[in-house]
Amino acid sequence: MRETVLGILDREQSYDRAVAEIFMGRYEETVGGIHKERCSTLHFVLRGRKRIRLWPESTWSMESERVRHSVDERTGEEEHYLLDAKIGDRDAHAIDLVGMPGDLFYWPEGWWHVGSSAGYSLSLTVAFHPRRMR
Repeated sequence: MRETVLGILDREQSYDRAVAEIFMGRYEETVGGIHKERCSTLHFVLRGRKRIRLWPESTWSMESERVRHSVDERTGEEEHYLLDAKIGDRDAHAIDLVGMPGDLFYWPEGWWHVGSSAGYSLSLTVAFHPRRMR
């Protein structure tokens, strides 16, 4: 795991902080649905079976879709949520990652994504946030 994290940081010297979150429970989809942030993400499956569905940023245009913008009060980072899209939409563009304990997922900043867990799962996400232009 150490080599994976250092490899990402070595490639992307523009990161200035990492934020860790724990996801646990049983849910059909991430609260808020399909969304994207401006961070690269490592997702570690610790317990249960976890599915992450990803779409390249170009799959949906924020100019032509209904999008809810949200700003994290702690970090000031923006998140964008698709209001009308569903997990089965645009399957031709989707990448499915399904993991069990010990599996590690990665996706780059800007990718649309949503998580789900049919049974109880526990996972840790580490989001690497790029430096903001000041």
